[in-house]
Amino acid sequence: MIDSVAESSGFQVSPRASIGDAAGSLDRNELGQDAFMNLLVTQLRNQNPLEPQDNSEFIAQLAQFSLLQNSKQSTNRLGGLLDATQLAQGAGLVGKEVSFRDEDGNTVNGVVERAHFLGGQVELEVAGSRIPLEDVSSVAL
Repeated sequence: MIDSVAESSGFQVSPRASIGDAAGSLDRNELGQDAFMNLLVTQLRNQNPLEPQDNSEFIAQLAQFSLLQNSKQSTNRLGGLLDATQLAQGAGLVGKEVSFRDEDGNTVNGVVERAHFLGGQVELEVAGSRIPLEDVSSVAL
C-alpha cells in the first residue's frame, strides 16, 4: 500500500531510508511538498506494525502542511500586490511636480518623468536623476 502511494505520487523512498535521512536532505529553512511527502512515506514505512500511527495524526500533519503552504502563497500574493500598489503610486506622479531633498540636504523641485520599479523599490526619474518614492516630501499639480 505504502509503495503504491509512493509510486503513484512520484516519490522515491529507499526501503532502508530513515526519517533522519529524509529530514537531512531538506533545506534547513523550508520544507517543500516533495520533502514533506518523502518524510511522510518514510515515516509510514518505518512505523511499528504492532502499534501503527493513528490515521488522525497523518491527516493532522497533512492539514498543517496544507495550511502552511496556503499561508506562504498568500504572503507571496500580498507581496506582489504591494509591489503593484507602490508602482501605481509612482506612476500616478508622472507629469506632476514633486519636492525632495538631495544628498546635500537642499530642497529640489522637479517634474516626474518616469517611475521605475527596481529591487522592490519605486524610483522616480526627476530631471534625469532617480529618487526613491519615499524621499518625496510634497506633490503639486
